[in-house]
Amino acid sequence: MWNRGWAKLFLAAAALPVAASAQFDDGSILSPVNGELPSWLRLSGEYRIRAEGYTGASYTAGNDQGYLLSRFQLNMDARPLPWLRLFAQTEDSRVLGNGAIPDAFPYQDTFDLRQAFIEIGDSEKRHFAVRVGRQELKFGDERILGSANWLNTPRTFDAVRATLNYGKLRVDAFSASVVNPVDGVFDHSKAGEDLHGLYGTISKVLPDATIEPYFLWHLGGGFKTEEGAPARRSSKTVALRVARKAGKNIDYTAHFLRQFGNIGADTISAYAMNFDLGFTWLGARLQPRIFADYAYASGDRNANDGRINTFDQIYPSNHGLYGIVDLFGWRNLRDAKAGLTLKPLRKLQCSTVFHDLYLASSRDGLYNGVGNLVVRKADGSAGSHIGEELEGTGSYALSDYLSMGAGYGHLFPGQFIKLATKGSAYNIAYTMFTYTF
Repeated sequence: MWNRGWAKLFLAAAALPVAASAQFDDGSILSPVNGELPSWLRLSGEYRIRAEGYTGASYTAGNDQGYLLSRFQLNMDARPLPWLRLFAQTEDSRVLGNGAIPDAFPYQDTFDLRQAFIEIGDSEKRHFAVRVGRQELKFGDERILGSANWLNTPRTFDAVRATLNYGKLRVDAFSASVVNPVDGVFDHSKAGEDLHGLYGTISKVLPDATIEPYFLWHLGGGFKTEEGAPARRSSKTVALRVARKAGKNIDYTAHFLRQFGNIGADTISAYAMNFDLGFTWLGARLQPRIFADYAYASGDRNANDGRINTFDQIYPSNHGLYGIVDLFGWRNLRDAKAGLTLKPLRKLQCSTVFHDLYLASSRDGLYNGVGNLVVRKADGSAGSHIGEELEGTGSYALSDYLSMGAGYGHLFPGQFIKLATKGSAYNIAYTMFTYTF
């Protein structure tokens, strides 16, 4: 239900473009600074503010909240030699005006070092490069490994990454540990939470498409076997992704993933897949694009057989993939969606999407966006239909540096939500402004 707290936040956010346009329309505020610096050294940054609110949290009527998310990033990029790069990024993320949202991850991490790496070589322009330090890891559509930039505290890794880039073939090899954002202290990576991978990209074989075979080995502690014994996880993922990006009349993705390994004495046997197909009327007024997508991630059918069938989504950027309500992760999930995107103006893009969501196994549970179990009915008595989601989003470029966006999503609860939880519908709305400099 809408309340005065929501109204104040959205009215404040609505006033932002007036103030921002008055201050920033003349160009980047760092242009004079960069003009005084040597050509190999550049400063840049981003400030993002988002008014956000929801109703029906935890599927409970009356559990409503509105708040403001603020994120400031400042970058230093030094390239004193063609084969040497040093990059650092600080970040200050805050949550304001909240009554129930914690002042912690993923909402708040006041002034910290988000990235700091040295790169020898050039991963884009040269045949070989090595990057060492705190950095982002983003591959494919970030469904399995990404920065989760929508979050107020996006993800980074302490990692070593080597890139071989030659002709049609690119291979990235990395060993990484995810950084754990903790407000008020210097962020560290998680001890024992490791990810090793090989990611290949083959281009110019299929027209305007890439073939991406890859392997990921995910290690971590803090787990339990099905019998309840403490255990470590060792999960291996073998996958193949074939994709053609939007920008042509037809775009598509076919993605297949198989997981194996163990959690203590229990064996892992899981899989996932997703397919999407889009068509754009290039040159037509409004540039309409229609698209359909199906995503599947396996779930566990028997919680006592010593076999783990629930897919591990690893480190995804989930926002929007399974609805902008951001309630679901790629674990024990079936999501069929279809949508339409339009460009009424050169700087304005609008989109509407419909999702129909099910559990892959009614005997496994519902998992949230970070992969944690929300609720489970092990006997399958609540069925498998999670519900339907309808959403609308839009973005507009106010200038070369300032953009705004807004969105609304509504989850219509299905049988599983109604029987396994308190059954309330869920709504989320946001207004966002981003200034890059």
